[in-house]
Amino acid sequence: MLAPSACPPAPRATRLSRAAGTAVDGVSRIVRRVLGTNASPTADLYLGWSCADLIGDGTIRQIAPTVFQSAGTLIVLRHDGALDRLPDHDRLILVMDDDWRAGISDPGLPTSYRAKLALVEAAAARRLEARATVIVAASEVLVARYRALLPGRHVLRLDPGWPPATANLPCGAGVARRIACLGAVSHRADLDLIGPAVTALRAGALPFHLTLSGNHPFPRAWRADPRIEILPALSWPAYRAWMVGQRFDIGLVPLRDTAFNRARSINKLLEYNQFGAAVLAPAGWADACLGSDAERRCGLVDGGAEAWSKAVSLMMQQPGLAHDFAARNRSAINAAEGQNRQRAFWIQMLNGTEGHAV
Repeated sequence: MLAPSACPPAPRATRLSRAAGTAVDGVSRIVRRVLGTNASPTADLYLGWSCADLIGDGTIRQIAPTVFQSAGTLIVLRHDGALDRLPDHDRLILVMDDDWRAGISDPGLPTSYRAKLALVEAAAARRLEARATVIVAASEVLVARYRALLPGRHVLRLDPGWPPATANLPCGAGVARRIACLGAVSHRADLDLIGPAVTALRAGALPFHLTLSGNHPFPRAWRADPRIEILPALSWPAYRAWMVGQRFDIGLVPLRDTAFNRARSINKLLEYNQFGAAVLAPAGWADACLGSDAERRCGLVDGGAEAWSKAVSLMMQQPGLAHDFAARNRSAINAAEGQNRQRAFWIQMLNGTEGHAV
């Protein structure tokens, strides 16, 4: 007979549930530790590069790869990494450059990526969103989603910013030969859109060199083709080091028409500008459809895989198009003065002037 103070054993289902919860917490802690020790592209793109001088002189202190503080203002980019607790602060500014909610429910994203969103970023984002004084989002679509989700909350847009590009633009004559399709793990299913284009390139007579990110599975025939370069999976610092001196004629941004992709920032327009490349992007990507037809910053592909194949072939055979699109994109980027505008934005925010993104 049990003593009055003793507790009966928990039902087996309850014990299993607790064990599963403990396992999830353990995985989450491991991933958070990894995130807390890795350099963050989001931190560089939205704060680190534009405010390097303020970080260098201590005006802004970097507490973790994605957490910064200046006086009573705390800035968190995507998540708070491996920090067990945030330091004391008066204001919290949360920067979000992806729609993690849409990502978790997107079956086209790799399971590992969706798991990371669910186990780490979702938990952090819910907590941080509830406490944020200001939410800074990286696209108009994401701004609109946050304003609908958190009515009355101060939500602003801020574009990413890269250092000035120096790579030569495509030559207006001959054939546009050098092509790149560079994307993180979250782009894996999008690559199906360019499969027929790669098949046509390999079977055709036009000379080409195609560079692909190595964090995706590719057909064995592609890997054996000397005209196709597959990069190994690179950390952010290693990728930045690899970029130095690289140049491409055409940069591909295949994106499936999904809620997750529609919320993406203009970062690929800026990234491919670093290589001097013209950009081919889907017609449904809102931020790519800027200006009139004559002023577009990139070639727009309206359709599926066959449309992508035709667009790549056209851009290669008419290199003047590649030059014109690359030139327009660079002109727009230079005119926007992204890093200067970012720096002004953060100075404004740190002074407590929560107006509009500048």
